Amino acid sequence: DAASIVVVNGITTAVIFTVEGSLDGTNWETVAYGSGSSSAYVQTAKTTTAAGNDILFLPPDDFLAFVRVNVSTANANGTTFRVLGRS
Repeated sequence: DAASIVVVNGITTAVIFTVEGSLDGTNWETVAYGSGSSSAYVQTAKTTTAAGNDILFLPPDDFLAFVRVNVSTANANGTTFRVLGRS
């Protein structure tokens, strides 16, 4: 199974972020993710709508020791990101 990121966004505004990965915890780069029923992976910024939820899937053949999200537009009512590891 692939690692995934569960996004739960607050009620007031959308949040915009990129998914980043690293092998050493120092050098970070934007990584691909998939969402919804699409089997396509993209390597672009993701927007989650106000009061929206998303589940992002990382490619199962990508090895990443570290994963983080880089938020460029935040929501004042909060956004949570929960990274779930591979099983």
